[in-house]
Amino acid sequence: MGTALVDMYAKSGAVGYASWVFGRMEERTMWTWSAMILGLAQHGFARESLELFLKMKKKSSIRPNYVTFLGVLSACSHAGMVDDGFRYFHEMEYHHGSKPMILHYGAMADIFGRAGRLTEAYDYIMKLPLPPDPILWWHSFKVQYSFYFIFFLFFSQYSV
Repeated sequence: MGTALVDMYAKSGAVGYASWVFGRMEERTMWTWSAMILGLAQHGFARESLELFLKMKKKSSIRPNYVTFLGVLSACSHAGMVDDGFRYFHEMEYHHGSKPMILHYGAMADIFGRAGRLTEAYDYIMKLPLPPDPILWWHSFKVQYSFYFIFFLFFSQYSV
């Protein structure tokens, strides 16, 4: 029940209530931690989200999952932490054995895009082990209404 409350409050933007419930829970599952980390990240609390992620790794035996890493990458994106985002992306696969999904690649494109590193976002997408799809292009484009990125999209090999 606690995890559902944390998730509901976090998704609705009531991060204070989510945090209150989270803090009073005796047992937290991977889903509880992930809901809180993602909720903080999506509502402008990037630093708190990353601190909670580090606390989870340090003080619990719970291993992060793909949702946890979406929250971490989202936090890095909102905070402009490109290098940290890149490090966490690789940590997900090489230290935790979680194969990145299309959403994780999209989050990385978002990190580059928000940082204004549009050429790197484009280069990153074009070098992916997965073929780029509209989801990746959207994550790269959604925060940068830039003529240059539209130019890249128009002239890229992939037609959206």
